[in-house]
Amino acid sequence: METKVRWMWRCLRSAIFSVSLCLVPVLPTEAARPSGQPGVNVCSEFPQTIFVAFAYQLGAHWVSVGWYRVESHGCVDAELHLTNGTAVYYRAETNWYMTADGQHVWAAWGHDRQFCENNENSNPYFYFPDASAFCGPDGHFAPFNKLFDKIELTGDYWPDLTLRFTPSGTTEMSLRP
Repeated sequence: METKVRWMWRCLRSAIFSVSLCLVPVLPTEAARPSGQPGVNVCSEFPQTIFVAFAYQLGAHWVSVGWYRVESHGCVDAELHLTNGTAVYYRAETNWYMTADGQHVWAAWGHDRQFCENNENSNPYFYFPDASAFCGPDGHFAPFNKLFDKIELTGDYWPDLTLRFTPSGTTEMSLRP
């Protein structure tokens, strides 16, 4: 019963926050990121919608930002304020869903390092400016996977990074100069 109530609450929050999308100009965008700009292209072939968050170094602190909603067989460009030598981590989750054999499950990706995420992935946006130390009342620590240790810029050009979720739930990263 608790799972059903939690699912209904997520649906209600999702509907409420969908209306607020028009009012909040700083949400993660699905618009194409200009070539050579810092960010990560996230694509999914996973059968369910995935919500993706990132944690990365910004100066002396770690920040975490999300949720980027990635539909099955879709892509989203995540604009991140990455700098030369930045390490990046990601976390992804699905909402609860029913499998073909009738099980009620959800999927999550993350195990390397703890960073802040918000309390529900149905909230369309969160930003924690000191994500490795303090989450506040709206967040909690959750495990993120390492995407890469450090990426180096060549001149002023930023390579195209793609994080892909496969149908089986594994992830692949590609880097195109």
